Amino acid sequence: MLSKMNRIKRLTAAVLAFVFAATLFASCSVKITNPLLIRVGDVEIYMSEYMSLFNENLQTYSQVFDFSKPEDLVRYQDMIFDRLLEYAILLYQAKQRGVENSLTEAQLKEVNDEVEKQFNDFTQGYIDQVRKDEIRYKDLENLYATRLTQAELDSIPKKVDELVKKEFETYKAKVDESITDEEEIEKEARKLLENDLEFQKKTYEEYLKDKEQEVRFDLMFSYYAKDEGAKKRDEALKEAGKTVEQYMAELRENVMNNKIVEVLREQIKAEIQNIEAGADKKYYDEQVEEQKKDYDENPSMFYSAQNAYDTADEDDKVVMPLVVPEGYIRVIHILLKTPNPNATPTPTPEQPKETPAPTEEPSETVDATTAPTTTEEPEETEEATAEPTETPEVTTTPEVTATPEATTTPASSPVGTPSETVNPSATPKPTVPPERIAEVQEEIDKAKVECGYGTDNFDAEKFIEKFRELVEKYGEDDGMKNEPYKTLGYLYSDDIEDKYVEEFSKACATLNFNGDVTGAVESEYGVHFIMQVDELEARTVPFEEAKEEITEYLLKEAQEDHFDKTLDEWIETLDIKQYRNRIRAYSGYAQYYTGNQ
Repeated sequence: MLSKMNRIKRLTAAVLAFVFAATLFASCSVKITNPLLIRVGDVEIYMSEYMSLFNENLQTYSQVFDFSKPEDLVRYQDMIFDRLLEYAILLYQAKQRGVENSLTEAQLKEVNDEVEKQFNDFTQGYIDQVRKDEIRYKDLENLYATRLTQAELDSIPKKVDELVKKEFETYKAKVDESITDEEEIEKEARKLLENDLEFQKKTYEEYLKDKEQEVRFDLMFSYYAKDEGAKKRDEALKEAGKTVEQYMAELRENVMNNKIVEVLREQIKAEIQNIEAGADKKYYDEQVEEQKKDYDENPSMFYSAQNAYDTADEDDKVVMPLVVPEGYIRVIHILLKTPNPNATPTPTPEQPKETPAPTEEPSETVDATTAPTTTEEPEETEEATAEPTETPEVTTTPEVTATPEATTTPASSPVGTPSETVNPSATPKPTVPPERIAEVQEEIDKAKVECGYGTDNFDAEKFIEKFRELVEKYGEDDGMKNEPYKTLGYLYSDDIEDKYVEEFSKACATLNFNGDVTGAVESEYGVHFIMQVDELEARTVPFEEAKEEITEYLLKEAQEDHFDKTLDEWIETLDIKQYRNRIRAYSGYAQYYTGNQ
């Protein structure tokens, strides 16, 4: 059954909107290049839609499937096909039920806004192409000077000032790192700028005049790019046999289809409003018993469960861990990265080694050899497995952003010792400049004194807030700049010390209370100052505390089950034509996403 494969996260209407908008140029007249895959009533899905969806989701699902294995490639092919089959069934039923006529004003506005957005994005692609054009300032001046509005003319001085300041920052960045005084840095930066102007035989006034011309050029060029981009767009549409009006009509139809599918899906789910009486308590009791057993046998399982809970988005919300083992804390840190401009970027301690996997992994639900219950039509006369000729051209190998392995590596050092720094000569080169380390340590020491660190009057909350400000000011760990870790911090326990590199774990193990902070801790990736911001209470979460989350979770599961059952019933009763074997020859860009598990 199709629904048995639905435990992998469903593709959203937004994703499908991209797919169908991206295939508006696909020709349906030559079936051998764009064969039919699915037909439900008057709803037809072609190979071009499949190809777009296949490639659009490769990177996401490379964390779930190993595309170097033929069986995993087949599973992924089937998943994409099944999502399109589901979409076709829902679209057919939505049309049969007249869902479009029941849309609210707000929903119709969403459709109109999305059509406008997609059309603007489509046009922007051609504008971006035009931006590569080379055109002389004088030519722009002749064509577009009179189009500049008074507001744009009035904005020029401010834009020039911003441009000059931005460029001056690049000179400041070139100043020797041994100079730390801000006034001295600006003085040296001005010297560098003056040297450049002298080399170019320009006065500062001429330099400012050039910047004003740059700003005027950008303002005029934006008009040129819009005009020429619109021309290129219209030419492309004409070549595809469409007018702008026809393209807009097709675009609106696609967006409307996505909206009515989305509305019907929610209507079906809304048919289930409550869970069975006592289901929440039963779930609670079973989970508590199971988690106690699991965490006793393998305490690190809590780390994975808590991370999954912390990072889940609204659509994939899970229930909080109901059992909290002893010894877990949360830490934040200031990372001063080791400067190494000649090296290729090295993974930095921005995430724990084991970061949450995709929120919904496939369960034993995807059978690579099992098709939906509808019978597959015999082949038509054309070559069914012929690959479409309109495959997107690959210009560069797709770059997979793999979760960096946690390399958060503090060296152990006494906790709470003011002004403690690392001896650079004792570690491999290159190192973080001692001046930077001392500057951060000095800021921490000031905050310690202000907050009474080490005294009976210690204000831990205030000290943590001040440390967070320092993380914001000095920290170079991206994990500390993004939620949820920015607020919550990283989980640590002696039971999961292997989740981080050794030195970082050792330093975390020395922290004793909220607001406790290490001295400067050095690793091959830089210098860290680590603070404990929370100590998780070892406990079993009371049922009343978890009841609301459990109820929401179980209701969502019940609604999904009801949706799957409804879909299965439609599959059994509708006249569905599908040609699944036609997708087997197509593997898209999967070769670029192998070995990323």
